[in-house]
Amino acid sequence: MSEPIDNTPMNPATSAPQPPTTELALKRRIDLVPASQIKSEHLDWLIPNWVPHRSITLLAGREGLGKSTIASNIAAQATTGGLTGKPINVAYVATEDSLSITVKPRLVAAGADPNRALLLNVTTDAGRTGALSLPGDIHLLADALKTNDVKLVILDAAKSAMHSSLDGYRDDDVRQFLEPLASLCDDLDIVVIGLVHFGKRESTDPGKLILGSIAWSQIARSVLSVAVDDEGTIVVTNTKGNLAPKQVSREARIESVTIPTDDGKATEVGRIVWGNETNRSASDLLVSHDDDDDRSEAEMIVVDFLISQGGSAPANDVRKQIMAAGLAWKTVQNTRKKWGVRTEKRGNGWVWTLEKQHPEAMSRARGSRDVGCSQVSAQKQHPKQVNIPHPTNEDVARDVPDKASQVTGGTRANIDGTTDPAGLSDTEQAILSALCSYPMNVRTLRGCFPQAQLADFGVDDLTPVLDGLVHRGLAKEEPAGKYQRIG
Repeated sequence: MSEPIDNTPMNPATSAPQPPTTELALKRRIDLVPASQIKSEHLDWLIPNWVPHRSITLLAGREGLGKSTIASNIAAQATTGGLTGKPINVAYVATEDSLSITVKPRLVAAGADPNRALLLNVTTDAGRTGALSLPGDIHLLADALKTNDVKLVILDAAKSAMHSSLDGYRDDDVRQFLEPLASLCDDLDIVVIGLVHFGKRESTDPGKLILGSIAWSQIARSVLSVAVDDEGTIVVTNTKGNLAPKQVSREARIESVTIPTDDGKATEVGRIVWGNETNRSASDLLVSHDDDDDRSEAEMIVVDFLISQGGSAPANDVRKQIMAAGLAWKTVQNTRKKWGVRTEKRGNGWVWTLEKQHPEAMSRARGSRDVGCSQVSAQKQHPKQVNIPHPTNEDVARDVPDKASQVTGGTRANIDGTTDPAGLSDTEQAILSALCSYPMNVRTLRGCFPQAQLADFGVDDLTPVLDGLVHRGLAKEEPAGKYQRIG
């Protein structure tokens, strides 16, 4: 029978036993436990199919869509028993908004019980105000949650609670931040809802849209995606639900309400109004809208560049234009045929050529021969494009005639014979009024008008009208084909 092996570490110089390492001193061991000894439990939901108990849920969407307003509504319902039938205490950790000016009024507007809606403050030993920093503050947070019997924690925004040394784009760093928080959920039987932002489109998977590492969606048990349609209706969908038996989407809208403040005045804030369940998914809205934006921007770059090169250019040169604009080359390759662009092999490389029937190429070829068009220079470059001027006819017409106006001696006149001070048509006046002081793309601008009004304009493409306003100095064009009003 062989002797047992002695695994005590030895000092190679003296052959004497080494002092135990820190790991050995902790007396760690591994046990294999039969499943029969594990007590199984049923799954509870804070919000059925959306927010499971004892786990992290992410509320994700673009900036400005109302994620904080939605989170405030969830918090308010929790404090009044609207979610579980029994009121619970909620810790709302707001790091980007004022507690007195924004957060409390928003919770009050949502109908929260202010005694159960607890707002987190961090103070240092020196009595200074600090910020929650995880995972370093995880034990302090656990103590505060237990002391106040909190069952729901909302991190608005989640990344703001991450220690400054951690990078939200690194998998390991995100796991260092979220895994202790996930353990805390299980240990204290609480729910954590973290608000995160969607970044520039990288995938049709909403989990990969979250700004930063994919680990955000991997560790969370549920991801609620927020999107908005062309009419401004919000759609919220559990686009990731490891524990949910089905996907559920609900529509919502934000309304403005005025509430009294403690200083005897009043303030106006938004609150969410939930609609019915819908078969639409937020992910479908995200994909379709982003594809439309990327395609229109990519099409502008490709068509403009090919026209500037006489209608044809090497594929590598086209690719450089797309990469310089920060767009996906694969998207361009997959959709170029829709833009009337064909490819052919010439010599050792591929060449992209614009078909003669492309509408914009035909429009530019017609130039000033278009009857009823005002004379507007078309020497326009896409802001993100490499500095290559377009070869165009002198003073190519870019405006189009519309039903609301006629051209008389170079001056725009309305149908009733009147003109506005700037000589703008009814159509131009309406579009100029709809423009904001921040950049808007053409799709967003079209959404400002009912379809019937667009039909009355008699203009299928608003871009020429916008270019006319730019030419007059009443608007300006920003990167990515966006426009904004001047003044």
